[in-house]
Amino acid sequence: NKLEQESANFKAQVFAAKESFESESHSKIETLEAKLQNAMIELSKTQKELTASEQTIANLTSDIDEYKKELDSANEFASNAARMEISELKVSIATLKGELAAAKKECLVATKEKEHEKRTLKKLADK
Repeated sequence: NKLEQESANFKAQVFAAKESFESESHSKIETLEAKLQNAMIELSKTQKELTASEQTIANLTSDIDEYKKELDSANEFASNAARMEISELKVSIATLKGELAAAKKECLVATKEKEHEKRTLKKLADK
């Protein structure tokens, strides 16, 4: 009878330990499941933020490329305008050189005519 009592007590202790262990395990599982759920929510938020950041980077990269093209175009336009202005100045210089050469020629002709007139006047005065 005593042995049966001890056996019953032992069984009761084992069942109590089992129930306690199962209760703690269920509690830990519920806690872990809640943490997992929170982690999944945070992962989802982070993935959305990452996608938004990647899109922002793509947009900014596209904008930078567009601004570079516009800047290159503006620089090319300015460079072409400067080249055209230089060409026009070269033409003006060439024209002025031609006009200067013509003026020098006219001046030389006028000087020769003046000297010729002086000689003619001197001849007439000597007669």
